[in-house]
Amino acid sequence: PFGAGIRSIMFAPLCSKDEVVGVLFLGSYSSKAYTERDLNLAETVTRQIGGAVASAQLYAQIKLTEEELRESEAKYRTLVENAGEAIFVAQDGMLKFTNARTEEIIGYTREELTSKSFIEFIHPDDRALVLDRHIKRQQGVEVPSRYSFRVVHRSGDTLWVELNVVVIDWEGKTATLNFMSDITEGKRAEEEKEKLEAHLRQSQRMEAIGTLAGGIAHDFNNILA
Repeated sequence: PFGAGIRSIMFAPLCSKDEVVGVLFLGSYSSKAYTERDLNLAETVTRQIGGAVASAQLYAQIKLTEEELRESEAKYRTLVENAGEAIFVAQDGMLKFTNARTEEIIGYTREELTSKSFIEFIHPDDRALVLDRHIKRQQGVEVPSRYSFRVVHRSGDTLWVELNVVVIDWEGKTATLNFMSDITEGKRAEEEKEKLEAHLRQSQRMEAIGTLAGGIAHDFNNILA
């Protein structure tokens, strides 16, 4: 099976990661052609080949992993950038990452948002509340994860937003992942409803007073008569 005339053969296993992946075969037409030294040399060669195979396999796996990571990152970035709500990472009083919706709601560019303390974008009357909760979260203190406050748009308009916060690790440090929605229209509608209800209550109160006054006047007239 090894060919006519071959009188000596030598095998050396080809291993990669402790697994046999092949065999180095040598044949000779001479009798007793191979010595212990030849076997040792063959085993050295197969170890080097095995190391090269392992390196090639590792490189291929790394390239595959990198490609998978790039695809995964691209998918997540697409989802985040096209989200209907603002998504941003806050750490040590600064915004470390913002998506496109964050820029739309507040009216500033990503570069502007990440170069200033985020407190500058908060309405002055709500800054103490927002900053206090941010600091406590980073210290591990439990505070409400969902609440509303006001921000100031680049145009100067005041907007109501609702924030939902999750504590995360960002580049080895505690940070917060924030999901923010513009609820300005809802707040305005709620305020208008409260005004209408207050007006209705006032009208009903005045009507009741008028009815009471009319009754008193009627009774008084009867007494005089």
